[in-house]
Amino acid sequence: FNNETLSEVMNNTLVGKLKADQNELRQEEVELSLRYTEEHPKLVAVRKRLSIVQRELEREVNNALRHLDEEYEALLDTEKRLQVDIDREKTEALELKKKEMQ
Repeated sequence: FNNETLSEVMNNTLVGKLKADQNELRQEEVELSLRYTEEHPKLVAVRKRLSIVQRELEREVNNALRHLDEEYEALLDTEKRLQVDIDREKTEALELKKKEMQ
């Protein structure tokens, strides 16, 4: 992927919200880990929420990438159709030129 693609994915509203949620939960995890043991319910709960957000984030990034890929494929199809039209027009123009010369 190029920088433009990554930028477009990261500018996706839902991806941005999930990224912000992930950052908040990571910060909360760090703060709680300084106060509590690994098994403390608050720390366990934050890690569970973080895991859920990370899965959602991955899913949304994949959805955004799939959408961009579909757009790209549609553009390629359009380009191919336009090239066929151009080639046909060129052929017709050459035929007209031949007729004029005769």
